Amino acid sequence: MTSLLQFLLPLALAVAVSPVAVFGVIRMTLAAPVSMAPDWGFLTGWFVGLLAVVGLVAAVAALVTGSLTGTAYSVVGGLLFLALGLLAWNLAVRRWRARPRPGEPARWPSWVAGAADADPAKASGLGFALAALDLKNLALGASAGVYLALTRVSFGSIALGVLAYVVVASAALLVVTVGFRVARRRVEAPLGRLAEGLELNLGGVESVALLVAGGLLVGAGLAALF
Repeated sequence: MTSLLQFLLPLALAVAVSPVAVFGVIRMTLAAPVSMAPDWGFLTGWFVGLLAVVGLVAAVAALVTGSLTGTAYSVVGGLLFLALGLLAWNLAVRRWRARPRPGEPARWPSWVAGAADADPAKASGLGFALAALDLKNLALGASAGVYLALTRVSFGSIALGVLAYVVVASAALLVVTVGFRVARRRVEAPLGRLAEGLELNLGGVESVALLVAGGLLVGAGLAALF
Protein backbone atom coordinates (compact mmCIF):
# COMPACT_ATOMS: atom_id res chain seq x y z
CA MET A 1 0.00 0.00 0.00
CA THR A 2 2.88 2.34 0.77
CA SER A 3 4.39 1.97 -2.70
CA LEU A 4 0.93 2.54 -4.17
CA LEU A 5 0.56 5.85 -2.36
CA GLN A 6 4.13 6.89 -3.17
CA PHE A 7 3.25 6.73 -6.85
CA LEU A 8 -0.30 8.11 -6.71
CA LEU A 9 0.16 11.08 -4.38
CA PRO A 10 2.58 13.07 -6.60
CA LEU A 11 0.11 12.67 -9.46
CA ALA A 12 -2.73 13.83 -7.21
CA LEU A 13 -0.74 16.85 -6.04
CA ALA A 14 -0.14 17.82 -9.67
CA VAL A 15 -3.91 17.73 -10.19
CA ALA A 16 -4.47 19.74 -7.01
CA VAL A 17 -2.23 22.48 -8.44
CA SER A 18 -4.98 23.66 -10.77
CA PRO A 19 -5.13 27.47 -10.88
CA VAL A 20 -8.23 27.51 -13.09
CA ALA A 21 -10.24 25.30 -10.72
CA VAL A 22 -9.11 27.17 -7.61
CA PHE A 23 -9.76 30.58 -9.18
CA GLY A 24 -13.21 29.50 -10.35
CA VAL A 25 -14.15 28.22 -6.88
CA ILE A 26 -12.89 31.41 -5.27
CA ARG A 27 -15.09 33.48 -7.58
CA MET A 28 -18.09 31.29 -6.74
CA THR A 29 -17.33 31.38 -3.04
CA LEU A 30 -16.90 35.14 -2.75
CA ALA A 31 -19.71 36.20 -5.07
CA ALA A 32 -22.59 33.81 -4.39
CA PRO A 33 -24.86 33.93 -1.32
CA VAL A 34 -23.81 31.43 1.34
CA SER A 35 -27.19 29.69 1.09
CA MET A 36 -26.69 29.06 -2.64
CA ALA A 37 -23.43 27.08 -2.18
CA PRO A 38 -22.30 26.68 -5.83
CA ASP A 39 -18.82 25.90 -4.55
CA TRP A 40 -20.11 22.67 -3.00
CA GLY A 41 -21.72 21.81 -6.32
CA PHE A 42 -18.42 22.40 -8.10
CA LEU A 43 -16.58 20.25 -5.56
CA THR A 44 -19.10 17.42 -5.95
CA GLY A 45 -18.74 17.46 -9.73
CA TRP A 46 -14.97 17.58 -9.35
CA PHE A 47 -15.02 14.50 -7.09
CA VAL A 48 -17.21 12.56 -9.51
CA GLY A 49 -15.08 13.56 -12.50
CA LEU A 50 -11.86 12.40 -10.86
CA LEU A 51 -13.45 9.11 -9.79
CA ALA A 52 -14.85 8.54 -13.28
CA VAL A 53 -11.50 9.00 -15.02
CA VAL A 54 -9.43 6.88 -12.63
CA GLY A 55 -12.05 4.15 -12.32
CA LEU A 56 -12.79 3.88 -16.04
CA VAL A 57 -9.14 3.86 -17.10
CA ALA A 58 -8.25 1.33 -14.40
CA ALA A 59 -11.05 -0.98 -15.57
CA VAL A 60 -10.10 -0.71 -19.25
CA ALA A 61 -6.38 -1.12 -18.55
CA ALA A 62 -7.09 -4.18 -16.40
CA LEU A 63 -9.09 -5.75 -19.23
CA VAL A 64 -6.40 -5.01 -21.81
CA THR A 65 -3.41 -6.14 -19.74
CA GLY A 66 -5.06 -8.82 -17.59
CA SER A 67 -3.84 -11.70 -19.74
CA LEU A 68 -0.30 -10.38 -20.16
CA THR A 69 2.61 -11.87 -18.25
CA GLY A 70 6.38 -11.70 -18.22
CA THR A 71 8.10 -9.61 -20.87
CA ALA A 72 4.89 -8.60 -22.65
CA TYR A 73 3.45 -7.26 -19.39
CA SER A 74 6.60 -5.24 -18.66
CA VAL A 75 6.87 -3.85 -22.19
CA VAL A 76 3.23 -2.77 -22.44
CA GLY A 77 3.31 -1.21 -18.97
CA GLY A 78 6.60 0.54 -19.65
CA LEU A 79 5.42 1.97 -22.96
CA LEU A 80 2.19 3.22 -21.41
CA PHE A 81 4.04 5.01 -18.64
CA LEU A 82 6.56 6.49 -21.08
CA ALA A 83 3.77 7.80 -23.31
CA LEU A 84 1.90 9.34 -20.37
CA GLY A 85 5.10 10.85 -18.97
CA LEU A 86 6.01 12.44 -22.30
CA LEU A 87 2.46 13.78 -22.55
CA ALA A 88 2.82 15.36 -19.10
CA TRP A 89 6.08 16.99 -20.14
CA ASN A 90 4.51 18.26 -23.34
CA LEU A 91 1.66 19.79 -21.35
CA ALA A 92 4.15 21.38 -18.96
CA VAL A 93 5.92 23.12 -21.84
CA ARG A 94 2.63 24.24 -23.39
CA ARG A 95 1.29 25.63 -20.10
CA TRP A 96 4.58 27.46 -19.50
CA ARG A 97 4.56 29.04 -22.95
CA ALA A 98 0.90 30.04 -22.57
CA ARG A 99 1.43 31.76 -19.21
CA PRO A 100 0.75 35.51 -19.12
CA ARG A 101 3.83 37.70 -19.40
CA PRO A 102 4.48 40.48 -16.85
CA GLY A 103 1.86 43.17 -17.33
CA GLU A 104 -0.48 40.92 -19.34
CA PRO A 105 -3.88 39.84 -17.98
CA ALA A 106 -4.40 36.14 -17.34
CA ARG A 107 -6.32 34.37 -20.11
CA TRP A 108 -8.92 32.37 -18.21
CA PRO A 109 -11.33 29.93 -19.88
CA SER A 110 -14.66 31.46 -20.86
CA TRP A 111 -16.60 29.69 -18.10
CA VAL A 112 -14.58 31.46 -15.40
CA ALA A 113 -16.21 34.77 -16.29
CA GLY A 114 -19.62 33.36 -15.38
CA ALA A 115 -18.47 31.34 -12.39
CA ALA A 116 -19.71 33.96 -9.95
CA ASP A 117 -23.28 33.54 -11.24
CA ALA A 118 -23.31 29.73 -11.39
CA ASP A 119 -26.00 27.84 -9.48
CA PRO A 120 -25.13 24.50 -7.80
CA ALA A 121 -26.28 22.41 -10.78
CA LYS A 122 -24.23 24.41 -13.30
CA ALA A 123 -21.28 24.48 -10.91
CA SER A 124 -21.35 20.69 -10.55
CA GLY A 125 -21.25 20.33 -14.33
CA LEU A 126 -18.30 22.70 -14.53
CA GLY A 127 -16.49 20.78 -11.80
CA PHE A 128 -17.04 17.46 -13.55
CA ALA A 129 -15.92 18.80 -16.93
CA LEU A 130 -12.75 20.34 -15.53
CA ALA A 131 -11.81 17.22 -13.56
CA ALA A 132 -12.58 14.73 -16.32
CA LEU A 133 -12.02 16.59 -19.58
CA ASP A 134 -9.17 19.02 -18.92
CA LEU A 135 -6.19 17.48 -20.69
CA LYS A 136 -3.86 17.78 -17.68
CA ASN A 137 -6.30 16.22 -15.24
CA LEU A 138 -7.31 13.58 -17.76
CA ALA A 139 -3.69 12.57 -18.41
CA LEU A 140 -2.81 12.39 -14.72
CA GLY A 141 -6.01 10.56 -13.84
CA ALA A 142 -5.36 8.09 -16.65
CA SER A 143 -1.83 7.58 -15.31
CA ALA A 144 -3.23 6.78 -11.87
CA GLY A 145 -5.74 4.36 -13.38
CA VAL A 146 -3.10 2.58 -15.47
CA TYR A 147 -0.84 2.21 -12.45
CA LEU A 148 -3.65 0.77 -10.33
CA ALA A 149 -4.46 -1.76 -13.05
CA LEU A 150 -0.86 -2.81 -13.58
CA THR A 151 -0.03 -3.30 -9.90
CA ARG A 152 -2.64 -6.09 -9.70
CA VAL A 153 -3.32 -5.50 -6.01
CA SER A 154 -6.51 -6.37 -4.14
CA PHE A 155 -9.75 -4.51 -4.74
CA GLY A 156 -9.55 -3.02 -1.25
CA SER A 157 -6.10 -1.58 -1.94
CA ILE A 158 -7.31 -0.15 -5.25
CA ALA A 159 -10.31 1.47 -3.56
CA LEU A 160 -8.11 3.05 -0.88
CA GLY A 161 -5.67 4.23 -3.53
CA VAL A 162 -8.44 5.85 -5.57
CA LEU A 163 -9.86 7.51 -2.45
CA ALA A 164 -6.44 8.88 -1.47
CA TYR A 165 -5.87 10.15 -5.00
CA VAL A 166 -9.24 11.95 -5.15
CA VAL A 167 -8.90 13.53 -1.69
CA VAL A 168 -5.37 14.82 -2.31
CA ALA A 169 -6.25 16.01 -5.83
CA SER A 170 -9.12 17.99 -4.26
CA ALA A 171 -7.07 19.38 -1.37
CA ALA A 172 -6.85 22.97 -2.62
CA LEU A 173 -10.56 23.14 -3.41
CA LEU A 174 -11.43 21.61 -0.04
CA VAL A 175 -9.31 24.19 1.79
CA VAL A 176 -11.01 27.06 -0.05
CA THR A 177 -14.55 25.72 0.35
CA VAL A 178 -14.35 24.47 3.92
CA GLY A 179 -12.28 27.43 5.09
CA PHE A 180 -14.84 29.87 3.73
CA ARG A 181 -17.74 28.06 5.40
CA VAL A 182 -15.98 27.74 8.75
CA ALA A 183 -14.37 31.17 9.02
CA ARG A 184 -15.78 33.42 6.31
CA ARG A 185 -14.63 36.74 7.73
CA ARG A 186 -11.08 35.52 8.26
CA VAL A 187 -10.57 34.00 4.84
CA GLU A 188 -12.30 36.50 2.54
CA ALA A 189 -9.27 38.79 2.28
CA PRO A 190 -6.73 35.93 1.92
CA LEU A 191 -8.88 34.34 -0.78
CA GLY A 192 -8.98 37.65 -2.66
CA ARG A 193 -5.19 37.86 -2.50
CA LEU A 194 -4.90 34.24 -3.59
CA ALA A 195 -7.05 34.96 -6.63
CA GLU A 196 -4.79 37.88 -7.54
CA GLY A 197 -1.71 35.68 -7.12
CA LEU A 198 -3.19 33.02 -9.36
CA GLU A 199 -3.72 35.59 -12.09
CA LEU A 200 -0.07 36.60 -11.86
CA ASN A 201 1.30 33.04 -11.79
CA LEU A 202 -1.06 31.19 -14.08
CA GLY A 203 0.83 28.34 -15.70
CA GLY A 204 4.05 28.62 -13.69
CA VAL A 205 3.41 26.36 -10.71
CA GLU A 206 1.27 24.06 -12.82
CA SER A 207 4.15 23.54 -15.26
CA VAL A 208 6.51 22.55 -12.45
CA ALA A 209 3.96 20.06 -11.09
CA LEU A 210 3.57 18.52 -14.54
CA LEU A 211 7.34 18.24 -14.98
CA VAL A 212 7.62 16.35 -11.67
CA ALA A 213 4.69 14.07 -12.51
CA GLY A 214 6.14 13.43 -15.97
CA GLY A 215 9.48 12.50 -14.46
CA LEU A 216 7.77 10.01 -12.15
CA LEU A 217 5.96 8.39 -15.09
CA VAL A 218 9.00 8.29 -17.37
CA GLY A 219 11.05 6.78 -14.55
CA ALA A 220 8.42 4.09 -14.00
CA GLY A 221 8.36 3.37 -17.72
CA LEU A 222 12.12 3.02 -18.01
CA ALA A 223 12.23 0.82 -14.92
CA ALA A 224 9.62 -1.50 -16.41
CA LEU A 225 11.45 -1.73 -19.74
CA PHE A 226 14.99 -2.11 -18.46
